[in-house]
Amino acid sequence: MPRKIDPVDELVGRNIRVYRTAKGFSQTRLAESIGITFQQVQKYEKGANRVASGKLAQISRVLHVPLEVFFRGAKSAVADGSSPHNDISRLLVTPHALRMLRAFSQIQENELRLRVVALAESIARQGLVPSKRSRPLSNSLSDAIDPASRRR
Repeated sequence: MPRKIDPVDELVGRNIRVYRTAKGFSQTRLAESIGITFQQVQKYEKGANRVASGKLAQISRVLHVPLEVFFRGAKSAVADGSSPHNDISRLLVTPHALRMLRAFSQIQENELRLRVVALAESIARQGLVPSKRSRPLSNSLSDAIDPASRRR
C-alpha cells in the first residue's frame, strides 16, 4: 500500500519546483548538480519521496536560495493542509505559469496589463471545448484585447 503523502513533503517538493524553475534549472540539471537522477527530483517535487536534510541543503546551495524557503507555508500545511501560500505555489508550478508571470511583469502600461488579464479571464471562462463557448473564441479574444471592438 503506497504511503500517504505528507503535506509538508508535498509543500517542500512544490517549493523546490518553484525555485528550480525560477532559476532556469531543468530537473536533469538540478539532479546532476546534486548527484541524483532526474526521476528522483520528480519524486521530490511531487512529494512522493521525502528529501533528506543533506540533499535539501545541497539543493539550497545549487539554487542559491536560503534553506528555509522550502518550508514557507509549512505551519499552515501542518495545521489544516491549506493556506494562501499553498494556493500560490500550486499556481506557480502549473505549466507555463512562471513564463506568463515573467512576461506579464515586463508589460509597463497598466491599461495593457488589464487587457492581458481580461484576455486570460475570457479564455478561462470560455474553456477550450468549442461546445462550451457561447460565441466564437476569436470574438472573445478580440473583445478582451480591444474592448472597443464590441461596439463595431
